[in-house]
Amino acid sequence: MLEPYFFAIVIATAAAALALLGLWRQAKLHRRIEKLFAGLNDDGNLEETIEQYFAEVKTTRDKLSGLQQNYQHLSQIAATSLQKTAIVRFNPFKHTGGDQSFTLALLDNHDSGFILTSIHSREGTRVYIKPIRYGSSDHTLSREEQSALDNAKSTKSPKE
Repeated sequence: MLEPYFFAIVIATAAAALALLGLWRQAKLHRRIEKLFAGLNDDGNLEETIEQYFAEVKTTRDKLSGLQQNYQHLSQIAATSLQKTAIVRFNPFKHTGGDQSFTLALLDNHDSGFILTSIHSREGTRVYIKPIRYGSSDHTLSREEQSALDNAKSTKSPKE
């Protein structure tokens, strides 16, 4: 006689446990939905919010594309800008005082540029310029010019 009541109690307990489990999962789902819809626009319209989001994503992509193009352009300019420098002062003549002559090497990131040499004497100053392409010159370089070129080439460029 107790048996029918026992089964009823077991079934009722199981039903209550399942109901509590269902309520707990519903509350968890509700929290997730609240979190998901927290960013809705003022009128709470999901469709408008999604459209606005995708419009912002497109705007961001367009801006990023523009920034990438600007970066590439600036990188090209920077590679050919004078970045490496060295100067060597020297005295080419024993009868003049001080190291008033100099050699100035100015190179870009590809070690191309020029060497400017100024030789000072009592009679006047002479200025020479020699082109440099990829670290060397078609013109014969003096010891001071080669030293300035080597010093400039050893200078680290900003990217390195």
